[in-house]
Amino acid sequence: MPKILFTHKIKPKHLDVLKRAKFEFADIPFIDVQIKDFDTEKVKEIKSDAWVFTSKKAVESIGKKLEELEIPEFVFAVGSSTSEKLAELGIKALVPKNFTTESLAHEIAKHPVKNVIHFCGNLGDSELGDLLQKEGCLVKKLEVYETLLTPTTVDLSEFDAVVFLSPSAFNSFCKQNDPKKLKTVFCIGSTTAEAVKKSYERLIVTPDNFTFADLVETINQKYKNVISRT
Repeated sequence: MPKILFTHKIKPKHLDVLKRAKFEFADIPFIDVQIKDFDTEKVKEIKSDAWVFTSKKAVESIGKKLEELEIPEFVFAVGSSTSEKLAELGIKALVPKNFTTESLAHEIAKHPVKNVIHFCGNLGDSELGDLLQKEGCLVKKLEVYETLLTPTTVDLSEFDAVVFLSPSAFNSFCKQNDPKKLKTVFCIGSTTAEAVKKSYERLIVTPDNFTFADLVETINQKYKNVISRT
């Protein structure tokens, strides 16, 4: 039976999904994400007409101070899982058809939005801001969580594939491991896959829908023939 390494801590809710897995798995966290306190007055001073979220951790952070803030007319989320997290707070978010930064920028550009607050982490890149600037939209990044890299050495011969859920997890992995020794890589979405491609030229597999359940099913399908012979 194939053995898969997940480079993040498996959450209890994901364990339920993994009950349907037809492979062995292990988890070794390569990042540690911590919620940061932020000044709500900074949010008010910006006077934005839209909020943007590209991670569930950012939603978790804003939720702690939501009562102190006025929700703008437009709220955008990069994908369904982030949107669902916002819905738990009573916030309806607009989501692009494809869960990528470029598609998110196109979605935002469809609306009368000129000043955006991007709630993000310390490792967030400037791609969204660069894309929206071309559309005449100003993006202000506000760090509401911090991603700490926790690299460790792994014996890759023990695993048939490795799963990455974020570019930062892959970057952390590469600090003490050679990505060229990876057999197969699974990524939760295209943003992570693009980061992996910079250092890894072999097979990278992503699910059609960027959710954990679809990722597990994609792994099942990849090793279906192997599993049936065991």
